[in-house]
Amino acid sequence: MEARRKHSFLGQKGYILLTDLAHNLLADFCHQALAGTKFEGYGPKRIVRDLLAIPGKLVFNDKRLARVELLSQNQFSEALAICLERYCSGG
Repeated sequence: MEARRKHSFLGQKGYILLTDLAHNLLADFCHQALAGTKFEGYGPKRIVRDLLAIPGKLVFNDKRLARVELLSQNQFSEALAICLERYCSGG
């Protein structure tokens, strides 16, 4: 946080709120999608660096998730696609 100080009070407050939101979303993703998988022991930095940086897309039909398409050449793609489908379907 010290390295990202904003000049204005409102800018700094907005930055803090965004980092809190990102942290909460990452924690929810860990508990909902990664629990019981081989990724369960990954820390926040490794999740962002190795998992959430895999290129791909979510395909929706009628506002519902139809499938997850990830770069198949990545070693984590298949297992992460299952985690993402579970997370997006709310199960």
